[in-house]
Amino acid sequence: MTPQPPYDIYQASREVYQALAPSLARYEDKKIQEESLRGLGQNMLDSGLFKDLAYEQLANEVTYSIDDYLTLLNTLSSYKVLEPQKRNALFEGLWEIIDKNYGSSIQVSYLSAFHIAQKK
Repeated sequence: MTPQPPYDIYQASREVYQALAPSLARYEDKKIQEESLRGLGQNMLDSGLFKDLAYEQLANEVTYSIDDYLTLLNTLSSYKVLEPQKRNALFEGLWEIIDKNYGSSIQVSYLSAFHIAQKK
């Protein structure tokens, strides 16, 4: 799942997201990520093509430097499709907000998961 900053950082950066990338202004807390992952597994079963679903998830927290965090975001499809000027402006805005208010690093959380099912 997409790495999520602490909610206070999300709130502080919301204005930058709204101005430059409103489609990315959504916050996915652990509950929302869990629901998305459960839905993925259910979609597999509902397709009628699979059975005997096994599923596991693991909560992760990772601390990144601001630059490494922005590099990580730059690898995500939802950020890669942004116009380069908007993406660069977004990253500059995020860098300033995080550095000014939270220091030189950021701790993000996300869920890792797997779904294994037998093909019918």
